[in-house]
Amino acid sequence: MAIANTIALKTKQAQRKGHYLTNFLYRVMWMCTDHVSGRGLCGASHWTAAKELAKKSSSKLDEEGLEIAVCRHGVLLMALNMFRGEIFAYPLFLADMSQGSIKFFCSDVACISKHFPELQSLLDMHPFLSVMHAKAHYWKCEVKYSGAYQEGAGSTIGEEVEQANSFLSRIAVTSKYMSKSGRADMITMQAMLWIKRKILNLGQALVNRYVKDSVRSLEAHYVTMFSYRNRRLGTKHRIIAEGLTLT
Repeated sequence: MAIANTIALKTKQAQRKGHYLTNFLYRVMWMCTDHVSGRGLCGASHWTAAKELAKKSSSKLDEEGLEIAVCRHGVLLMALNMFRGEIFAYPLFLADMSQGSIKFFCSDVACISKHFPELQSLLDMHPFLSVMHAKAHYWKCEVKYSGAYQEGAGSTIGEEVEQANSFLSRIAVTSKYMSKSGRADMITMQAMLWIKRKILNLGQALVNRYVKDSVRSLEAHYVTMFSYRNRRLGTKHRIIAEGLTLT
């Protein structure tokens, strides 16, 4: 598993990644897009994660947080340090680094990916709005990009990264007082523990998800069957199937 900019920050490899990230951010902010001030707007909601620019914090903290990427099973794949708050270029960078056989790119503001035609290679990944965040977007965005309406998404909620964030946030109180190397080691150990836990529990999690989806599929089949029966019989009253609830 790759954890960008958190392991061995003083090595040449990490330094090269840091320079590449900086160059990528400036290329996205100044060369690829027309600047739009303020937060990203979708419907009636303003999204901090869609900002193009963010001033460096006046606090004494060099790093303001982590931007992480996980798979649909919650396994941590990549992470990077945020130095200027939450901006759209950070998840875009992780998506650019994670290219491969990836079908969906899930983000809170995935609906604005169409404004970056310069990164054509990322168009192979379908923008995917998490089910909960999609409710706050414009309704056209929700219908087009929500994972609930995309073929192949299954029952993926899209909030798996929040679980990893919740686990990693336990060390936020202490890591901000550490040195750069100490903070990197602490985050690395916490991330490795999270990955180990997810991998060990992956089999049981997949079984539980399969059973739950099978039950939902059967219930939907019975509802469709009884609705068809009502139409054929011409009955106006609702037919209730006894024993429909499966456990």
